[in-house]
Amino acid sequence: MLFGDTTNQVHMEGYQISNQCMALVRDDCLVPTKDAPELGYVRESTDRQYVPDVYYKYFVSAPSTSI
Repeated sequence: MLFGDTTNQVHMEGYQISNQCMALVRDDCLVPTKDAPELGYVRESTDRQYVPDVYYKYFVSAPSTSI
């Protein structure tokens, strides 16, 4: 995706998600946060909508550095 920022610069971002994740978004179980749309949270189950338990991992990939 291409985005423009407040300094009129264009930058690219790419996302890869699973079909399971797309289904959670489609069913309004996984929603973006208001202040940081690149982050999300899982809604709680209610009597009107069942939300399955969601397990996730967060990976930070940093290049190795030598000192």
